[in-house]
This record gives sequence, C-alpha cells and structure tokens, in this order.
Amino acid sequence: MDNQKLGLFKVVDDKLELCGYFDTTEQITEYLGEVTQMIETSFQHQLEGEYLAIPSLYYNLKRK
Repeated sequence: MDNQKLGLFKVVDDKLELCGYFDTTEQITEYLGEVTQMIETSFQHQLEGEYLAIPSLYYNLKRK
C-alpha cells in the first residue's frame, strides 16, 4: 500500500489551505495550469497567489 502523496496548499494570510492530494508532480502541474486558465479567462482573482506542494503520507482509515 503506497501512502505517499503530494499535498497541494495555497498560502492565504500566512496560513496554508489544502487544495488537494495528488499522486505526481505532473498532476499538480496540470491542476495549476487549469487554475491559471481560470484566473486568466474567468476572472477568478481569488485563486492568485503562492502554492506549495509538500510530500506527505496519506491515510484514509475506515471502519471494517
């Protein structure tokens, strides 16, 4: 079981807001490309800012 993921965070007022978990840097690049497109074409200015990709261990525990 591979639990390694990349957590993508947006820096907002010196805090980190989780954007999601990704398996590869290519997926993050694709996601950020879509975000850039939304900023450019849909005037989603609240999406502008700094983003951080942080390697993490991801667990989704469930009751059996």
